[in-house]
Amino acid sequence: MLSLLPGRASAQSELTVLNWPDYLDDDLVEAFEREHGVSLNLIYYETDDDRDALLVEAEGRGYDVVLVNGSNLASYVRRGWLEPLDTAVLSQLQHIDPRWRAAYQAAETHGVPYLWGTLGIAYRRDLVGTEPHSWMDLFEPEEALRGRIVMVNTARVSVAMALKALGHSANSTEPAALDAAERLLMAQRPWVKAYGYVDITEESALLTGEVAAAIMYSGDALALEEQNPEVRYTVPMEGGELWVDYWTVLSASPNKSLAWAFIDFMTRPENAARTTVTFNYPSPNRAAEPLLPREILDNPAIYPDADTLRRSEVLVPLPPRVTRRVQDIHQRVLREPGA
Repeated sequence: MLSLLPGRASAQSELTVLNWPDYLDDDLVEAFEREHGVSLNLIYYETDDDRDALLVEAEGRGYDVVLVNGSNLASYVRRGWLEPLDTAVLSQLQHIDPRWRAAYQAAETHGVPYLWGTLGIAYRRDLVGTEPHSWMDLFEPEEALRGRIVMVNTARVSVAMALKALGHSANSTEPAALDAAERLLMAQRPWVKAYGYVDITEESALLTGEVAAAIMYSGDALALEEQNPEVRYTVPMEGGELWVDYWTVLSASPNKSLAWAFIDFMTRPENAARTTVTFNYPSPNRAAEPLLPREILDNPAIYPDADTLRRSEVLVPLPPRVTRRVQDIHQRVLREPGA
């Protein structure tokens, strides 16, 4: 374990963080590096599946801090990859809303919530005939959307939202429900331009109009809305995915003390508030909320109302046989011709 003086680390120290791209405030990165006299080595993954593949290939080594979606925490713990929380060091943990600390299996013992939010539909208000209110508006779309929809390229999420559209739980394991979700996804295929994720740069296909609707995370959709007010975001009436991202420390990390210091730094209320302002995702940090502007706290696309939260679901781990079935459905959809 790396020995640290309070607030400082060796000038030669480097902390390797595995994270989504554009998901850390640059000023906070610089502030942490100055405060601790270290360098952050930021490595990125594009999907949850990519992150899993990187960690499998490295056998849970090579990184210090990893941002993990809640539904993967328990499997990472079973593999022996994650260090239990060092609550003696995590002085800011007291500010985290217990709902998000315990939202997933193993979360309370191995992860510190970073941000949470919803997954729903982003769309161009000026390009759709009828604004979507149901998942069926995306899965059984109007003709104007043919070839202009982007679906996520993640088996678990794609099938889960198809299940929601059909009135089932996103976590259903019933064979008949999964069969129906597969039929729905297959029928939707001619309307889908791509399976991936719409970027949030000024060249975004949702901004150029090449794409009219897409499954997106709330904060990303709001980033596009800031560039074009015709972009809108909605959580369909059936509810969407409710997710939490967690900071974790790998058991194989040689820099555990510095890793916990980084997580504690990011959990300070003022830093948590800055993160929410930067990325338009709600903070799990209750002490950060009084520091946020009213336009963020009152925006239902950022802080959903109680009814939206009630209708939405976290994605829980599935039995292995169901996971294989979900992956098989997704691969069949990807192989299906688009027209």
